[in-house]
Amino acid sequence: MSILEKVKNHKLASLLVFIGAVAGGFAAFTAASKDIASFIVCLPQNIGFKIEYAGEATLKIIKRNHEWKKISTIERMMSTGNHHCSNNCRGEPTRTNYKMQVNLSDYKEPTIGDRQLRGAKLECLSGPCGGWNKVYYAKTTENMQSAIASFDVWSKPTTWKLTAEVYEYRPVSEEITETPLRVTTNGNVLLSVPSDAYSAIVNGTMEDDEVFAFDVGQPDKSGIFELLSKRESIDGNEYIYKILRPKCDL
Repeated sequence: MSILEKVKNHKLASLLVFIGAVAGGFAAFTAASKDIASFIVCLPQNIGFKIEYAGEATLKIIKRNHEWKKISTIERMMSTGNHHCSNNCRGEPTRTNYKMQVNLSDYKEPTIGDRQLRGAKLECLSGPCGGWNKVYYAKTTENMQSAIASFDVWSKPTTWKLTAEVYEYRPVSEEITETPLRVTTNGNVLLSVPSDAYSAIVNGTMEDDEVFAFDVGQPDKSGIFELLSKRESIDGNEYIYKILRPKCDL
């Protein structure tokens, strides 16, 4: 009977003793369960014994909730010319139109730190504000990056102010979900990250107590995982990592 057949006919305890002897005096082979587990993972598959468990990991996904927060006010001042009419004033011949505008950057989909204008307001500050003028509008543009105003004046000089509130897109809270992962030898791990995730991190411990951590979508600097592929979709991204360790030296 060959050595391989003898090994297959023994129970696990006998098998471990046999392999320990062949390895050259594994004297304390059964002394620590951690060492036994690490050794079993690396048993040659041609003896018909396969253990796939290699460690535990957690996929941590962080989502941030955002909203627009008022942070300041932007304004512009304007003084009008003298449009007073002394005689022959029927039809308001000195009536003159003025326009005012304050701006932010060009519009785009909101990301953290983006700003917009709200609450446009036009005020007459000095001069004959009680009459001889007409305000047509004070409003923000459709993309909320500018505030504009239009008014007519047919009086002595006046001073006007256009103001708008500046809002910024900021995170206000976080949602964290953690999903346990089973790490197996020579296996692959599928990691799904939703499109609205702020970050996705994998961290864990191998059976031999080696600690690892990496950002999903990036290489694993510990060398335990190798990024094989990435698939993008509307709902998010899927990443497949190959488990490279533990490596067997038997």
